[in-house]
Amino acid sequence: MASSPVSNAAVTVNPTTTVKATVPVERKKIAQPGLKIVTKNVGIKSILDPPKNAQMENENALLPDLAENFTHSELMAVWKNYAMNLQREKKTSLATTLMSSEPIVSSDFQITLEIANSSQASDLEIEKSTLLGHLRSKLRNYQIGFNYKVSEKKQALSTSDTKATFEKLAEDNPSLHKFRKLFNLDIDF
Repeated sequence: MASSPVSNAAVTVNPTTTVKATVPVERKKIAQPGLKIVTKNVGIKSILDPPKNAQMENENALLPDLAENFTHSELMAVWKNYAMNLQREKKTSLATTLMSSEPIVSSDFQITLEIANSSQASDLEIEKSTLLGHLRSKLRNYQIGFNYKVSEKKQALSTSDTKATFEKLAEDNPSLHKFRKLFNLDIDF
């Protein structure tokens, strides 16, 4: 009588024949990759719906209670140092954004920067955590927060009244009158 094959051993059925029993081989299963591919490209989706940074919220919960006071001149020194580092890293547009207006600090260490457009806002959103880390460590204050707001100061110049528009621009830049006279330009269309 033949016994059931349990392992990969030789089984003798009768003295003249030897039969080798085989055990079925299990194939390895390949797992599907579960990681998301991350790129540094800015897309429409990231601009219109910026991701809520859960990691940033977790870091805020773990921050030390260090909260030393600092002066505005100390803040500006650290701010300019950071902007210069960005300039060295060839991130000139971001460095220009940081230096274009002076940051305003509230009493609860919240820093607000006024920026010109939404393109600068998307650049700042990407750099925000690194900037905050730099400010917090250099100023030894982990209660510092950073916000930005898009300025509404841009005035739309009226195209229907070109003479008034020219006069408005010439107030800011008097050399426009010299330019107009030099090239004999007529400002009325």
